[in-house]
Formats: sequence, C-alpha cells, structure tokens
Amino acid sequence: MRFKVLSCLVVAGATLVVSAELDAQNHWWGVLGGVNRSTVRDLQDVDARWSAVAGLYAAKRFGALEIQPNFLAVWRRAREGGNLDLALNTIDIQVMFGVPFGERVQPMLYVAPVASLCANSEDLASGSGCRVGKTVSFSASAGASVLFGSVVVDLRYTRGLADLAYEGGGKWDTLMLMAGFRLAMGSND
Repeated sequence: MRFKVLSCLVVAGATLVVSAELDAQNHWWGVLGGVNRSTVRDLQDVDARWSAVAGLYAAKRFGALEIQPNFLAVWRRAREGGNLDLALNTIDIQVMFGVPFGERVQPMLYVAPVASLCANSEDLASGSGCRVGKTVSFSASAGASVLFGSVVVDLRYTRGLADLAYEGGGKWDTLMLMAGFRLAMGSND
C-alpha cells in the first residue's frame, strides 16, 4: 500500500513540474491507467502474468512531432517454473517521441527511451529483490495510441535492455494496454 501511495505522489509531482515548464500553447496533460503483461527474458520456463499500470503524462507539439514525458507506476508479475512468483514495481520515466496524424481521430506512432527506478521487487520464494531507489534499468519502448476527442487508447511494448531487480537478473519485457484522457492546458493554435 505504501508503494501505491508513494508512486502516485511521485508521478503527480513530476508531471506537475514538467507541465509547469511548458508554455501555455499547444500542450496537454493526461492520465493513463490499464493493464500490463510482463515476462522475464533470460530465465527458463517463465509465465507472464497480468498486472496494473497507472500514471500521468504531459504532451507538447512541435510541428509534426509530439513529445510526451510519461511518469508511470508499473506493477510487474511473472511466474518461474510454475511455482515461483516474481514481483517488480517500478516508476517508469518515458520520453515518447511521436508522429501524430489525422484531425478528429488522431492516431500516433512513437518510440521512447525508458528509465525504470525500482520501487519494490521480490522473488517471493527467496525474499531477494532490488535495492529500492538505487536500482535503475533502461529499456526501449515503441507503440501506438489513438486520440478520440479527449479519450486516448494506448498500446506499447517495452523491451528491457539491462538486467533488473533480483539476484539472477533477467530483462523484463512488458506489453501495456492503457486508456485515459487528455486535457488541453492552453490554446491549440
């Protein structure tokens, strides 16, 4: 429970800071929430599990390019060998670079570097985990979103580039499906 409260506070504070830095024209902020399915590469016999993701984002258009800093609380789960549960909770900071197109319905394709700060992890069988607040992993993300008025639907895949979390390592890959809303913070001229 403490992780969820801390995650929400960190995400909210970071997004407000980023939003305050943007000028008052042609930018937005929004909230996302949804599910993710995570697995650990480099480990044998790992089953992916569904879990949750939630966060805030800001967006700014520069001509045909949109930049979106995302701050997401991601709860990842996997099972190794049918009886060992692995849990990893992170604060993911993603800076998405996207190309939106369309008028009323706006699809967008994007790529993003991702930095994941370990908030909590555990190998539920042995009790080992990452060093909270001191373990950072880097990933690459790609995806697509569609904006319908102020409602956004987002599908992204994040591929871990470095071992993260617990003894024995492993690179976490995560597929996220999210929905949320977007609100304008200035005029969209």
